[in-house]
Amino acid sequence: MNTVGSSDWAFVVFSLVLLVVAFYLLGSYFAQSSARFIAVVKKTRETLAEWGVERDVYWPANNLLFTARGIGHVLIGVAIFGLFLHATASLDFVSLLGGSLVVTIRIALYSLWLGFSLRYIRANSVQNKLIALLRLRLIFHQRFKRSDLLSMYESLRQAPPIFWEEYTNLPDKEVNEETNRKFREWVTPYQYSQSRSHNRFMQAATVIAIGLAVISAVIAIFT
Repeated sequence: MNTVGSSDWAFVVFSLVLLVVAFYLLGSYFAQSSARFIAVVKKTRETLAEWGVERDVYWPANNLLFTARGIGHVLIGVAIFGLFLHATASLDFVSLLGGSLVVTIRIALYSLWLGFSLRYIRANSVQNKLIALLRLRLIFHQRFKRSDLLSMYESLRQAPPIFWEEYTNLPDKEVNEETNRKFREWVTPYQYSQSRSHNRFMQAATVIAIGLAVISAVIAIFT
């Protein structure tokens, strides 16, 4: 085993971070590509744009720029893949299942999966929101702007489903701004609680994601 200096470790860690980030973003792009394709097939792209949530599903909207972004992600991913492969291959303690190539592939695939999964969950959430809003009775669309309905959905989403159910089943005479104000007041405690829970979840998810990436790298290096 060769002597490994601090500069060697710094190079490995630096290239590891780049590898994880690059393939995470590439996975996120693949998820957006899938969502974009589905939107075209189901002919929902114009609806996404009308409600102002197209950017939440995929970005940019322009086909040429979106394709160029994908090519950029792939080229950067390949370059950083090679960089990390070089970093680990230069240190002869990497031996997991045959060497640094398998190590690099495993970390890249994990990062790719993580980026795809998180972005897919977000895109699916937007699609579900749009479906719920489009199912509202005509009177809601007649009396409120799309921005008002989006705001109400986001407010009630934090509370138990019964709030949204009761809201959507309101008698026509109660579909007004005063009722919206009352519902927002009723769900305020849930919003604060949900916000704290969401922050804790995101913190835990971030720690777990980083931890798994580090563990994978350590196992790959020392096994």
